[in-house]
Amino acid sequence: MLEARIVSPRGSLYIAADATPYDVQQLRSHVRALRTGHRGDVRLALHLGPETRARVASLVAALVARLADEGVVVSVDDEQVGGDTAA
Repeated sequence: MLEARIVSPRGSLYIAADATPYDVQQLRSHVRALRTGHRGDVRLALHLGPETRARVASLVAALVARLADEGVVVSVDDEQVGGDTAA
């Protein structure tokens, strides 16, 4: 399970979805749509459940790093994620 809360001066959004590569891609799109052009204006809080596959967790980690480099304030609450049973 992937849960995300995006808060921006342009609005806010809460997402809860199965943690798949598609969901990670959609999360990126939603965060970028709410950006204002000012560093620190967008905050993203993420929660990854223990059933999250390792491959998806690595995609989320890469996304978090990119978004942080772009000025998004990111916090991650991750329980011990499971092994990669399928991608």
